[in-house]
Amino acid sequence: MRAQAFVQLTDNPGTPQRERVRTEAAVELQGRWAWQLDSLRLWQGEGGVQKAVEPPAPWRLRLEQRFVHRLWKVFEVTLRLELAYDRQQNAKLQYKQTLSLGIAYRW
Repeated sequence: MRAQAFVQLTDNPGTPQRERVRTEAAVELQGRWAWQLDSLRLWQGEGGVQKAVEPPAPWRLRLEQRFVHRLWKVFEVTLRLELAYDRQQNAKLQYKQTLSLGIAYRW
């Protein structure tokens, strides 16, 4: 967690504030999954939920989904979606979509 959200930080020795770091206790649950749909398609996912113990006790949520489709022996297309919710960063749900074409070799 960023210390700036809780204390004023300064590098100026002439001010009374001191730079400090706040520790945080939280409970976190994470999971990963993968489904091989067929020999050409794979769906992978990862997610996590974190709840801070001390007030203000915000929730943090994270979800990532990847859909991989093999086009040819070494070429793949990957569609990736990332969702994140952290109220201390932004009150809205944050998301990012990525479409990539790459060379991948499976052993």
